[in-house]
Amino acid sequence: MVALTLAGIIPFYSGRPSIDIYGLCDPYIVKHRSDAHGYGPFGEGFIGHEFFNGEYVLNRKPDIIIFHTGEKPARGVDPYTQPLYGIDRQPGFAAYRRLLVTLPSYTAEIWIRKDSDKVWEARPVTSNVGTDP
Repeated sequence: MVALTLAGIIPFYSGRPSIDIYGLCDPYIVKHRSDAHGYGPFGEGFIGHEFFNGEYVLNRKPDIIIFHTGEKPARGVDPYTQPLYGIDRQPGFAAYRRLLVTLPSYTAEIWIRKDSDKVWEARPVTSNVGTDP
């Protein structure tokens, strides 16, 4: 199972079960919003990003979690400081390891569940894969 922030093209083309982290396509998340993501009262956050429940996402034990962090950070900005909406403070998050993918104009954080038998890696995961020299 894949949990991701942009729940459109990847679930559509992969055909894999998925969790829409923002809850736009998940009735549970819409009805059980968590304030742990740091936005505060509903209506004060970024539109379409306020329905979030990290505990629910982690309890479903996705094999892969993908956070699309948006535009590539400016030079000198640490890409590892992108917000994870509080999911990184959940006890179950320690079961995941990070792979940062930086494309020419976009960055995504991919977190892989360490004990997953559905995700295979040919080599150990290294950080800053695909970054500029």
